[in-house]
This record gives sequence, C-alpha cells and structure tokens, in this order.
Amino acid sequence: MHAADVNCSVIMGLLGRWHDGEMDEQDRDAYEQHLLFCPPCLLQNDKARRVLGALARVGDELPDPDEVLVSPVRYRFADHDC
Repeated sequence: MHAADVNCSVIMGLLGRWHDGEMDEQDRDAYEQHLLFCPPCLLQNDKARRVLGALARVGDELPDPDEVLVSPVRYRFADHDC
C-alpha cells in the first residue's frame, strides 16, 4: 500500500492491525503518513489506541475464573458448621 492509496475509511479499517503491529513496514508507513496530514484520523487513532490499550490491560486484572466460578459452588456443597 502506498500513502496515496490510503484514505480515511481505509485508516479506520486498519487501526486494529496497526495497533497490534501486524502491518508490514510499507503499510505502516503509509498509514502513519496519512495520520500526519489528517487531524480527524489522528484524533480517532489516538482515541482507539487508548481504548485498545485499556482493553488489553483489563485481561491482566481479571480474577481467576476457577476462583470466581468454582469456589462458590464448592462452598455451597461443602460441609459447614454454619
């Protein structure tokens, strides 16, 4: 892809690939070149980058599914002296 081939709709379709580092050097350069000259796409790119980054961090903070789902079941069926 060349910078001349990139328009605003193309940029929005490539944002995820750009964020994940899945673009070859030529495509990445064309993508980033467009951002230099298109303030609306740069703004959208920055917003989406922040959202995607936050979503990636959420996975690191989730509790262990076994603890959340299995522990209450174990507690319910365990012998208690309550």
